[in-house]
Amino acid sequence: MATTHIPQEEVLRDLPALLARVHEGESFIIEDGETVLAVLQPPPPRQLTFRERLEALKDRDTRMGADFADDVEDGIRLHQGDRPNISAWDE
Repeated sequence: MATTHIPQEEVLRDLPALLARVHEGESFIIEDGETVLAVLQPPPPRQLTFRERLEALKDRDTRMGADFADDVEDGIRLHQGDRPNISAWDE
């Protein structure tokens, strides 16, 4: 949704209605003339914990690709200072 610029008087007049709109996903920039006083917006989506992400992965029926082990080895070598064979990545 778009961000709406509103004067502080509108916020003071009907805060419950404004909060209901924020609850629906709308964002507001509250202004006093040319001065921005505040930004009112919904909170960011809740981030999953590591444990929740791991549990979600366990529930999926996925298989690793045939080249997965090679990619892991390249990552290990890169971390250890060796340069991986990146020309094979584009094949």
